[in-house]
Amino acid sequence: MPSCFKKKKKWCWITCHGAPHCLVVSPHVPNRYREVDFVCLELNSKLFQVEMFMFSFHLHSALSLFSVMCYNVLCDKYATRQLYGYCPSWALNWEYRKKAIMQEILSCNADIISLQEVETEQYYSFFLVELKERGYNGFFSPKSRARTMSEQERKHVDGCAIFFKTEKFTLVQKHTVEFNQLAMANSEGSEAMLNRVMTKDNIGVAVLLELRKELIEMSSGKPHLGMEKQLVLVANAHMHWDPDYSDVKLVQTMMFLSEVKNIIDKASRSLKPGVSGELGTIPLVLCADLNSLPDSGVVEYLSTGGVETNHKDFKELRYNESLTNFSCNGKNGTTNGRITHGFKLKSAYENGLMPYTNYTFDFKGIIDYIFYSKPQLNILGILGPLDHHWLIENNISGCPHPLIPSDHFSLFAQLELLLPFLPPVNGIHLPGRR
Repeated sequence: MPSCFKKKKKWCWITCHGAPHCLVVSPHVPNRYREVDFVCLELNSKLFQVEMFMFSFHLHSALSLFSVMCYNVLCDKYATRQLYGYCPSWALNWEYRKKAIMQEILSCNADIISLQEVETEQYYSFFLVELKERGYNGFFSPKSRARTMSEQERKHVDGCAIFFKTEKFTLVQKHTVEFNQLAMANSEGSEAMLNRVMTKDNIGVAVLLELRKELIEMSSGKPHLGMEKQLVLVANAHMHWDPDYSDVKLVQTMMFLSEVKNIIDKASRSLKPGVSGELGTIPLVLCADLNSLPDSGVVEYLSTGGVETNHKDFKELRYNESLTNFSCNGKNGTTNGRITHGFKLKSAYENGLMPYTNYTFDFKGIIDYIFYSKPQLNILGILGPLDHHWLIENNISGCPHPLIPSDHFSLFAQLELLLPFLPPVNGIHLPGRR
């Protein structure tokens, strides 16, 4: 164990590919993780892989853990000298950047990987090939514009991808959410919906995963009601980029959560009674480049469960009637001047732990997020920011940079899935009585 890991210390610095990162451990780590109540990250310097170790009192705790990575990889067609003139041309070249991007992905060794700005051709020829060799399967969808393009043009359209380790999860369903199609179907006469939202071709993807049955059977607790399967929904989206379109980003986010809720509700109804366990519905992990700051309507909506219909981010445009379609109360429900969703979402990165996720010469801010649903999921630890002094010492005033392949920093979180076992005794899950 590294010397920096002392009892009760909740953070330390680790070095990954020459860049120091802060490892932050949640203060809410349950007591069942011995007196060493934190996550320990070590770097295997030979393989450049970050290993996650959990010191658990009982075997089931480790088996209910999984890690998530969220990363905007900066699509090749956007990595231009016009946008990133401070970065040498050779360091913007995709052949150079893709190696460092894959190294970043593999170093985290996450169970679930959510990527944005993945070029269609690169998904099939690079990302899927490389990650399948390492035990992952994946799902990808390009932006809606690909529908109208030739086969050659479609190769260069970017989109969203989700990868998952097949040793831990099996794929049950996969879904693509096209925001322009939803805008057209739910305009309700709103010109703003047709002229502003429908014209943007952003998308989201979602996969319904089943935790492998052998992992549940190997757990040391006894499932309630003969639980046959445990499902998790992982959603990934990339919202519109333009700061002048805060209304569009907010509507897109509402659309996405509404569709995610429909997926979960439908999947839950198909399960046998008791399959989803006493903790209730299927848990959700939401990864996204929201292109929205923490004080935005988008983040308020996700974090608090809703926003007012007259929120400033709507820019006083007429969306009210169309937005009721995306409220958890439904089209005919009562909004009380507020559009809501039915999830209890919490950000993995809270209290300013990450000062920025997008780091360019002209802009530095938080626009990438990992959210998870309570009470089914707990956060145990995150990979925090790069050391600010390291950035200064290496004259990194903006990314991409020869040492950093994207203009975004990756997010990484360790989550605990609370399986519906028999009630704990003094905070410790004892083996079930047979």
